[in-house]
Amino acid sequence: MQLFGVAVLALIGSYRDRWERATARTERSPNDSSQTAWGWIAFAVVALALSFAEMTRIHTRFELLGLPDPNVSEQLIICLLTLGLLVLFGWFLLHKLQSAPKYYKFGLGWLVAWSAHVLLQSFDRAIPGGWQIGFSLVTGLTYLSGCTLLLIAV
Repeated sequence: MQLFGVAVLALIGSYRDRWERATARTERSPNDSSQTAWGWIAFAVVALALSFAEMTRIHTRFELLGLPDPNVSEQLIICLLTLGLLVLFGWFLLHKLQSAPKYYKFGLGWLVAWSAHVLLQSFDRAIPGGWQIGFSLVTGLTYLSGCTLLLIAV
């Protein structure tokens, strides 16, 4: 539900960017261009997709994501692609949060928490059975804390 809230707030951010651009009488800065409004829409779509996947667990039920038994190189490729997308959205959000310094730290915290989550998920299969519950708790908390920080930042 936090990710759904992020999606709603991102759509509001898109509207706000467009409204500010339309009402600005001075020279526009790169922050006020219409392209940033599309960034908010992409952010909202990704947040909605993640929210839907989290609430329904559809990717687990139908085994839509991931490979049945990925080797080390496949896990590395998946991890790097996921981190690349995360950094792309993180760059966009942190760029937008420069105008609100008190929320910038929450955006940075989200980026760190979710990056830690992605990196930890890459080592999921390497964790011994006795440590699996604690490891699962840590990865879940990094994801949840990242969602909370993202909601605060947006």
